[in-house]
Amino acid sequence: MSEAPAPDSVFTFEFDRSGSVSGLTIADRWSRVVELEDFGYALLLAYAEQHAAAAAGVATVEAGGDPDDVRYPRELRDDVLDLARDVSRMLQGLATYSPEPQEPVEVGDRHRHVVIESINGVPNKIEVDEPWLRKADLADVEQDAVAAFRAMAAEAPRDEFVGELGGLRERLAGIVARRNDFNQG
Repeated sequence: MSEAPAPDSVFTFEFDRSGSVSGLTIADRWSRVVELEDFGYALLLAYAEQHAAAAAGVATVEAGGDPDDVRYPRELRDDVLDLARDVSRMLQGLATYSPEPQEPVEVGDRHRHVVIESINGVPNKIEVDEPWLRKADLADVEQDAVAAFRAMAAEAPRDEFVGELGGLRERLAGIVARRNDFNQG
């Protein structure tokens, strides 16, 4: 007996450096895996899994030689120390951090074919116009879904703490990229 493919194999998300959706590819034969009425839920599930995986992989370090044998440039070492201090300061602030609870917000593409309900900038539910989905071209579905996710990112509350965390992640990714370039160069 063959195992049915998971819904996340139907949807392939692309994310920009800020973690926002920059692209979506839907498998040509998606309807063999995902029922029409479950399309929104499967899209949400795939997004959650792939967004978490992308966030975890932002700063992966490539395997190299023994780090004790490498003398890194002073600027790179200084940037690592600065980042470590900022992370430490942020972790100290975490003890008193309490985000404001937000009401659910509904956003969608301009035609409202794909509507996302989000809480604190995190998708909670996705509804897709089923009659439109039946006859729409896959490129249009992908485009409207990306537009809805971009609208969600634009409407996300501007939490200073979360914004600072995103900035630290970007700095870490930059440092790791420079370290990898140095090791390979």
